Amino acid sequence: RSAVSLQSKIQMPSASNVESFLLSVLGEFEWHIREAGCWDSVNVQPTLTNAVLPMFRNRWATGPNQYTSDVYSGLYPGLALASRFLSEDWPLLWFTKLTFGRRSPSTTKPVSTYLAATSSQTLAAEIAKVKANLAELGEVITLTFAPRRCKEKAWGVTYNTKKAMRFHAEFSDTDRPRIKPEYSTDTYRRRHLLPWIVMNPFFMDYFRSKISSCTPTETYRVHFLFAITLVHEITHAYWFWFNEKTPEPVWHEGERNAELGLSWEREVIGRVVQPMLGYQGIDGIRTLILSELREYTNSKDRMDAVIELQDATKLSKTLTRHDAKRNWPLLKPSDLRGSELFLENSSQKYLVGIKCINMAWVSAWFQEDEWVRRRRDWDRRNMYWPPAVRDAFLVVYDQNGTTVQILRSLNVTSEGDAKIHKELQKEEKELTARKKQREKDKEDFRKAFVEMKL
Repeated sequence: RSAVSLQSKIQMPSASNVESFLLSVLGEFEWHIREAGCWDSVNVQPTLTNAVLPMFRNRWATGPNQYTSDVYSGLYPGLALASRFLSEDWPLLWFTKLTFGRRSPSTTKPVSTYLAATSSQTLAAEIAKVKANLAELGEVITLTFAPRRCKEKAWGVTYNTKKAMRFHAEFSDTDRPRIKPEYSTDTYRRRHLLPWIVMNPFFMDYFRSKISSCTPTETYRVHFLFAITLVHEITHAYWFWFNEKTPEPVWHEGERNAELGLSWEREVIGRVVQPMLGYQGIDGIRTLILSELREYTNSKDRMDAVIELQDATKLSKTLTRHDAKRNWPLLKPSDLRGSELFLENSSQKYLVGIKCINMAWVSAWFQEDEWVRRRRDWDRRNMYWPPAVRDAFLVVYDQNGTTVQILRSLNVTSEGDAKIHKELQKEEKELTARKKQREKDKEDFRKAFVEMKL
């Protein structure tokens, strides 16, 4: 396999393109973002009661510029959340499908392998096996932060072996946590690889020197991104550990390409997570967004996609471009995080739903009583269901060839938005009345035609 196939990463957006666009468009609607609760102060402390998994406690490399022991207490809430994702039964269904799902050839282009669901009759045994696999992976995996000279552009990268890292010489054999003799034999190494996860030093630097200048709300966002990035990379490490000779499978038939980490985010979190950096005077993460992409070919496809992107956005089911009429830039599909699942680089017609996450939703992931409540809900449904983001501020990027328009959700507590909403309701009422009149005219014509024939 080529060097490229030996790693998988959770990528930062292109700063010159997507990041600047998001800063521009979201900067115009800061009032709406604030009112949606995205910057609310969070006064509750994390209350998760689960232990941090041994892989996150004991498998950090030492060496130059590795200060994990200094920042471990700061990392703890994120490590606890990552551990919860990997120990709670219902979220682990994602791993059972990866482990036991039937590999089926896709009938779509490009042809690839997708995963078929497993039987629910053996679910308990499958979850137990996944937990055992993760525990064994936790005995051989190595976690580290990227050396600063590498200027890593990804939030996290997973390599199948130490030698696959371009900077592997930075770490001596003694920098790596000890591996038990039973996992060091040639027989074991033929069956399993020993992956490395490399995290962006942003996280280490934040908890080492920047946290004192940031608010608890900003720190919650960093904890959340850290946990999501870590589990995203664990999905790749899990696949590498199996030493599969085939590329990663796609999660659902019809997806353009395989990316297990993004599939995990979509299935467990609900959408792809993306942090917003670049705000002047902010050392942390000002806003977290969830994004989703949809390609369309005609107006009906587009309307269906718009409706789907609005799920659980209760502020208003109405989108407007009333105050978002600009010459917006054309974005390259490859620069959009998550695009590899849905878009080709040649895609010309697509929507990007950008949902700003409120802090109540973020902080709830760190609360024990919320996990207990969700578990009861999953038990009742007999399935895992990602928690909805209520009252989110939604921006939709709509590209049709060389034309771009921006739609955004309304907040009717604003006088301006209430006026727009009223005008839209009036237009919709008039449109409905005209449609009914056309139907009546057609029916009258049909009756007259029948009478004339008689």
